[in-house]
Amino acid sequence: MTAKTLREYFEKNWLLYQVHQGRATQDDYAIYLGISHSYLTQLMNGNKNNIGKKTAYRICEKNEDYTLCDILGYSRPGIQVVSVDSLPSDIRDKLVSALTELDSIIRTREIQPDSPEGVALSTSVLQKFGFNITVNDKSG
Repeated sequence: MTAKTLREYFEKNWLLYQVHQGRATQDDYAIYLGISHSYLTQLMNGNKNNIGKKTAYRICEKNEDYTLCDILGYSRPGIQVVSVDSLPSDIRDKLVSALTELDSIIRTREIQPDSPEGVALSTSVLQKFGFNITVNDKSG
């Protein structure tokens, strides 16, 4: 599940925290994130709909889940966003072709893009079109 709201993000990550920590309370989770229990409660109840960038980055780092940045419209730390339209035409055309092929394969095979198979396939297709790929794996 990809979180689309703050509420979904915090519910998902609190459950993951509980899986890793055992019978953790929301207070334990708030302390871990470096926010107050009442602030976490507001986020989880959908009563708060914004988080400052610095706090959001810290929470993302703690959760090892940067989708919070996407939800809030913040760029992910260390990532520079470049418009496809700003790329030179030859690179843009190769990238569009690679992504079109990749999308077709993923849909046909019903592969989850963020699964190990999806990542390997993405890397392979992008390399085929001349792009060098580095995958940052935080699982190990």
